Amino acid sequence: MAQYKTVSGPITTVIKTVKEFEDAIAMQADVINRECVGGWEFYAIYPFTVTKQAKGIMNKLKTSIGFDMEDGTYSATMLVFKKD
Repeated sequence: MAQYKTVSGPITTVIKTVKEFEDAIAMQADVINRECVGGWEFYAIYPFTVTKQAKGIMNKLKTSIGFDMEDGTYSATMLVFKKD
């Protein structure tokens, strides 16, 4: 029976330059390469939107790269890995 795990990809607000686009792609690749160990294979990527507001638990949300998120809407990805 297959097992699945999910990992949050980098969160991006706005990409303004080609360099920022290339950096965002490289960050996704770094996460995929880091997680593809011990028999885990990259399976799928799913985009989703996160909206953070000042009140509630979202106020304490940290991204996977360790900085506090300001209020706003962010695009994120969920990376899915599969292991047989």
